[in-house]
Amino acid sequence: FAGGDRNTVLAAYRRALEPYRDLFSTGPDMGTSPEDFVDGDGPLPLWAQRHEGLGMDDLATGHGVKAAAEAGLANLGRTLAGSAVAIEGFGKVGAGMARACAQAGARVVGVSTVHGLMADADGLVVDELLALRELYGDRLVEHGASEVLPREALFELDCDVLVPGARPDSITRDIAERVRCAVIAPVANVPYGAGA
Repeated sequence: FAGGDRNTVLAAYRRALEPYRDLFSTGPDMGTSPEDFVDGDGPLPLWAQRHEGLGMDDLATGHGVKAAAEAGLANLGRTLAGSAVAIEGFGKVGAGMARACAQAGARVVGVSTVHGLMADADGLVVDELLALRELYGDRLVEHGASEVLPREALFELDCDVLVPGARPDSITRDIAERVRCAVIAPVANVPYGAGA
């Protein structure tokens, strides 16, 4: 919110969308919460509620990305069950994706944040990751059982599914030549850099 006071900017955004209320609904992204987009004191709508420790919108988006990964693997004659998944970013959608993949029988073998990479070829325990995130935020990677690796090492993990999910241009041409996965299922907006 470098452009002004946070509450003022959000109020102006909500006012600008008011004429489209019957056609368009907005929700939270980085740095915002459901409460920022819901007017009134009534109960939060279903999309803004939480289930199993995650927001419904995060769970829905995570399941959508999981479905994309499953479709990519199915195209190769493979399944998500038993697959290794590496996820860039463990915020809202990354956590939803991790939960959806674990429930589908996949192993989350790596999670990176701005503070580094936590990796385990045998699989990380998603509920433990969520508990660490609750305590430490993006620094969760510094509090796992394994050594913290540079975040860029995520793109060289042996995995079946790679999920670029934190920032634009994270897969550069150089990184694209080194990835070791069968499917890339992006969450981030524009995860591929020029030439990737």
